Amino acid sequence: MTDSRWDSGSTSRRQRRPISPTEVLVLGLLVSISFTCLFVGYALAYRLRYGLGVESAGSVAQGRTVARPTLVPTFTAAAEVATPPQPSATLPPDVATPLPEATVVPPTPNPRPPATSPPTRLQIPSLGLDVPVQPVGTRAFKQGGKVKLMWADVPDAAGFHETSAYPGNPGNIVVNGHRDIRGSVFRHLDKVEPGDEIVLYVGDVTYSYQVSETLVLPQTFASAKQRAENLRYIGPMPHERLTLVTCTPIGLATHRLLVIARPMTEDLAGP
Repeated sequence: MTDSRWDSGSTSRRQRRPISPTEVLVLGLLVSISFTCLFVGYALAYRLRYGLGVESAGSVAQGRTVARPTLVPTFTAAAEVATPPQPSATLPPDVATPLPEATVVPPTPNPRPPATSPPTRLQIPSLGLDVPVQPVGTRAFKQGGKVKLMWADVPDAAGFHETSAYPGNPGNIVVNGHRDIRGSVFRHLDKVEPGDEIVLYVGDVTYSYQVSETLVLPQTFASAKQRAENLRYIGPMPHERLTLVTCTPIGLATHRLLVIARPMTEDLAGP
């Protein structure tokens, strides 16, 4: 005959012991430490690849800069000028010598008229990218007890820095976008190569640019001097150029990825 009390006790001993709050806390700490190690490893690997300073980023860009053509002057031998034959007879004074008719050359229209408004669309054919562009200003945020300014962004679109130049005009045309949030319009911007075409639209007028170089600049772990140097790339420029800006790498955003392009009609050997 089986003792019912013994069966009841065995069943109690087979029940799973509840997890204590201390064990939950320890488990959470272990998971957090694991993710922190992965994050730090990812960041260190990226810093080892691209270096710590703007100079290192510049050396990376030089390796991907498109070969800039040099215009070599060519010379054509001048044809010998023959002495016109002298008239055999003198024309009567009442016969006027006919004058050649002047040829009127119509002015050549400018294929890239200077825009008077911001760009409205951006295309990168090599990426199959076609997104709208909207003007953006700066917004304030607090960091370390200080109020700082940063450029705003827009979802599912690229943001045109409202203080930068309009297409077709001298100056720096600056457009930003995200890679992993709010539409991820520049998710594949790191795949752009020197020589690729970028097209800006201002209404129905197109402005074509050719990528001349790409830069990866440190930001999160950069010194104040390096960050100030980074701002130079999105500041005013004496000549027309297009600068696309985004964060990199995806999910970490410790660096800034810049794609610099020049007008297609311009010699890429310019500054």
